[in-house]
Amino acid sequence: PRIPTLAPQQLEQLVGQIHANLQGGYVTPNEVNALAVASQQPQGAARAADVLEATVTGPGGPTRMMTLMAAAASQPEAARAMALTLANVAEAAPARTVGTLLLTTDAPGGSEAVSRLFSAMSGDPEGALQTARFFETATRHTDGARGMGELLDTITAPRDGDRSGSQRVARSLAEATGWTSGARDVTQGFTHLLDNDGGSRAFARLMHRFTGTADGTQATGQMLRRMSYDREGTQAVGQLLTRASVSRDGARQVLESLHRIAGSENGKRDVSVIMERLSAQPSGARFLATVSSHEKNAEALAHLFDRLGENADSKARVGRALDNVAHVGSARDVERLASRAGSNEVLGVALHRLGWKRERGDSAPLPLTPEGLEGRSRTPEHAASLEMLSTSATTTRLDTEPRSLVGFRPADVYAEDTLRKARICPDCGFRLSTGGTCLRCVAFEQREAAPPQIHSIGRS
Repeated sequence: PRIPTLAPQQLEQLVGQIHANLQGGYVTPNEVNALAVASQQPQGAARAADVLEATVTGPGGPTRMMTLMAAAASQPEAARAMALTLANVAEAAPARTVGTLLLTTDAPGGSEAVSRLFSAMSGDPEGALQTARFFETATRHTDGARGMGELLDTITAPRDGDRSGSQRVARSLAEATGWTSGARDVTQGFTHLLDNDGGSRAFARLMHRFTGTADGTQATGQMLRRMSYDREGTQAVGQLLTRASVSRDGARQVLESLHRIAGSENGKRDVSVIMERLSAQPSGARFLATVSSHEKNAEALAHLFDRLGENADSKARVGRALDNVAHVGSARDVERLASRAGSNEVLGVALHRLGWKRERGDSAPLPLTPEGLEGRSRTPEHAASLEMLSTSATTTRLDTEPRSLVGFRPADVYAEDTLRKARICPDCGFRLSTGGTCLRCVAFEQREAAPPQIHSIGRS
C-alpha cells in the first residue's frame, strides 16, 4: 500500500511516539509498521535508525530489541514492514543499521532472534526483495560490509550441534534470488563482502555452513543457480567461487559444499547448470584450475564430477562445460587444469569419463590424451597405453628411462606431424622444448654413449 508523506512535524511526532512505546516496553506489530512509515519519509530513515539504536542501547538493551524482532516475525505484514525499514535505514546509515543487529546478538538468544527475523522477512516476495535490498545496501560501504560479514558469521555459527541459524539465512537469501532484482542484490552483497580482509575465506566458510543441513543445502544450490541467471551474474558467481578457492581450506570447503548440493537429483541439476554457465566465460576455467590446485582438492573435484555423472542430464551438461572450458578459458588456466589432471590420476580418470577433449593452442600445448590428438585409428590397447602416457608426459622426471616406461612409440600410432604440433616426442612421449628437442631422449642417449665408470671399493 502507498505510504502517505508526512510533514516534518508529523514525522517527529510519529518517531517520538514509537520511541516512547519501545522504551516503555509496549512492543507490538503496530510499532514495526509505524517504523516502516517513518523510514519512507524524507529524512525519516535517519530518524528510524536513531530509534533502533536507542532501543538496543537503552533500558532492556538487546532484550528489548529481540522483543521488537519477535513482534516483526509474528505477522507477515509486520515482517514485510521490518524488511522495508532495514532496507531504508541502511541507505542512510549502513554501519549503524548492521551494528544494531550485531549488538542484539550479544544477548543470549540474540543470534537466533536475528536469524528468525531474516527468515520471516523473506516469507513473501515483497519482503524477500526488501531483504535482498537491505543486504546489498548495507554492504555497499566498507564499515557496513565488515559488520555484515561479522553478523553472518555470528548468526550462522553452529551452537551445540544446532545449525538452524545457517539454514534460516540460506533459505532467506535463496528466496530473495527468486526474482531478477533480488538475485542481483544478493550477488552484489556477497561481492561486497568478498572485498573485506579475509572475505574470500569467510565466503567459503559461509557456503560450507549453509550446506550443513538438508534444507540449507537445497537453498544454497538454488541461490547459486539463480545468482548466475545472466552474464553479469555468472561472472560474479565465478569470481566468488574462484576467490573463495584460492586457499587450500577455502577450496576444500567450496568443493564439500558443491558435493553436498549434488547429493540430490535437483542438486545435481543446480551444480551442473552452474558449471555450464560458468564455462561460457573465462571464469569457468579459472575456477576449475584454482579449486584443483592442491592434490586432495583435485581428488575432491574428481569425486564431484563422478557424482554429477550419476545423472545423464547432469553428465551431459558437465561434458558440454568441459568442452567450453577448453575453447573459452585462457590458455594458462586450461593448461593448469590439464597439468593437474595429468599429475592426479583420480582427476584424470574423472575427466576422461566425461569425455573431455582438450584443445591445444600453438603457444600452450596440452598433455597428450586419448581424445586430444587427431591421427590414425587406434586399438583399445593403444588407447590404454596412451592414457598412461598422458600422465607421464607431465609428471615423469627427466632422468627416467623412456624405453622402459613407455611400451610403444607414439609415432607408431599417431602421425608424426600431429605429435610435433602438440610438442610431444614421437619416440618417448616426453614434452618437446620450444626448439623441438626432446631433452629426455638426449639425456638417455648421452648416458648410453658415456664410457662405463669404475668405482673402487674398500675405501670410504
